[in-house]
Amino acid sequence: MGEPPSMLNFIMGVGTYRACYAIGSVYHQLGDLNEALNYYNKALTYKNDLYDAVYSVGSVLTRLYQDPEELKEHLEQYFAKNSAGSFAMMADIMFLERKYQLTLEYIEEAETLGADMGDLQFLKAKSLFN
Repeated sequence: MGEPPSMLNFIMGVGTYRACYAIGSVYHQLGDLNEALNYYNKALTYKNDLYDAVYSVGSVLTRLYQDPEELKEHLEQYFAKNSAGSFAMMADIMFLERKYQLTLEYIEEAETLGADMGDLQFLKAKSLFN
């Protein structure tokens, strides 16, 4: 994105991840999902722990891939393998996208890997209710 104007230089990420995330959000709202995903990915290359972008990627992927196995394959590329925290976050993303069966699968995997089940039990209950 380039260097921001000197008066904005003190704001972290203005010329990098914030700009990419904002552009991705605009494309997302306009329905250009491939371009949105492109900019969310750019934002994540600048700041790989930008959770808003990670959740937005999940939102885009659920619209691009209707098949649950295909969706899982693409979503899991963004996360560490064999990490309870990764599976817990994927469960949360799928819950927000109303993919309750996938939510339950990710919760089960997180539990297998030793995740703290406090919040996940509540998420599991809400998923089973839906």
